[in-house]
Amino acid sequence: MASQSVRLITWDATGTLLRVRGSVGEQYKAAGLLFGLASPRVTSLNAAFREAYAHQSRLKPCYGSTCAGKSGANRWWASVVQETFNRCGVRDPPLIMKIADYLYHEMKRPDRWEVFGDVHPTLSWCKTQGFRLGVLSNFDKRLNDILSGVGLRSYFDFVLTSDEMGTQKPQPEVFHLALKHTGVQGPSGWAKM
Repeated sequence: MASQSVRLITWDATGTLLRVRGSVGEQYKAAGLLFGLASPRVTSLNAAFREAYAHQSRLKPCYGSTCAGKSGANRWWASVVQETFNRCGVRDPPLIMKIADYLYHEMKRPDRWEVFGDVHPTLSWCKTQGFRLGVLSNFDKRLNDILSGVGLRSYFDFVLTSDEMGTQKPQPEVFHLALKHTGVQGPSGWAKM
């Protein structure tokens, strides 16, 4: 039975429940090769991705959902892919846009993700103890499908992404939305993982 003090446990997705299989650089390199691009090195792509992701996150927070016109996660990710390849010296916008579109759809596939080994047993135990479980993640709207595809979605009472909420962790609004979703009263009944 769930502890009287903690009734809700929320989890982040990337880095806590799952991770990209291999690395982002490996995924980008493979996609580039598929489209005939002699891709940069994986290490260069990984470094460029981190910079591009951080830059786009500052420029258009929440995967673009907070921007005028709400360009959407697909366009936001296209900007990240474009900037990543540009930072590696690749300057072929039409080709990079094809790669970006391909990657956006590919990265929704379950085989592109790896669930950490302790996740299923931990979530199963939490459910048998009566805890309510949720995901709060700075992620885009594909997360529900990804979690379903890797066999995790059924553990969770809710999944809230920054893309859908229009705000991101660590903003207090994210946590207020989680409490509202579950009816748990106050932060004392909640553990964040």
